[in-house]
Amino acid sequence: ERSFDKRERNMESIRKMFRTMDRDIRVLFIKIADRIHNMRTLKYVPRDKQLRIARETQEIYVPLANLLGVRAWYHELADHCFSIIDPAEYDSTIRKRSQALREQGPALDRWVEQLRLSLKKQGQQIVKVALVPRNLREVRAMTREHESLMRNIETFFVIRIITKREEQCYSCLG
Repeated sequence: ERSFDKRERNMESIRKMFRTMDRDIRVLFIKIADRIHNMRTLKYVPRDKQLRIARETQEIYVPLANLLGVRAWYHELADHCFSIIDPAEYDSTIRKRSQALREQGPALDRWVEQLRLSLKKQGQQIVKVALVPRNLREVRAMTREHESLMRNIETFFVIRIITKREEQCYSCLG
C-alpha cells in the first residue's frame, strides 16, 4: 500500500510538471537539472531507494532530456542509471572502454587530426572536429549480441564535426 501511495505522488508530481510546462518550459530544464544533482548524490542513500530512483529516472528523465535535445544531460543521466541498475555490467563496460582507449586511442586521435587537416585543405570552414564519448548504456545495448565490438574504439566514441552553416555540414559528409 505504501509503495502505491509513493507511485501516486510521483505520478501527480509528473502531471504538475507537465501542466506547468505548458506555461513555462524552463520548468522541465530545472527538473532535469535537479534530477542530475540527485543522481550524483544517490550513493549516499539505501540501495533499494537508489534502484527506485534510477528506474524512475531511466523511464522519465532520460527520455525527456533526449527529447529536449540536451545530449550532455541525457548521457549523464543514462550512465548514472546504468551504473546503479546494473553495476557489474557498467564496470565491465568501463574496463573495456579503457582498454580500447589505451590500445587504439592514439591512432584514433591521429586519424581525427588527419580528417581535420583534410577538411581544412578542401576549404571546409570547420569550427571543430572532436571525439565525443557515447553513453555507456547505449554502447552496452548495441554490443549485447556482438561482444567483439567491445574491443573497437569506435564503439565507444563518435566523431563530431561542427560547421558554421548547415550546407557546410552536408559538404563535409560528401
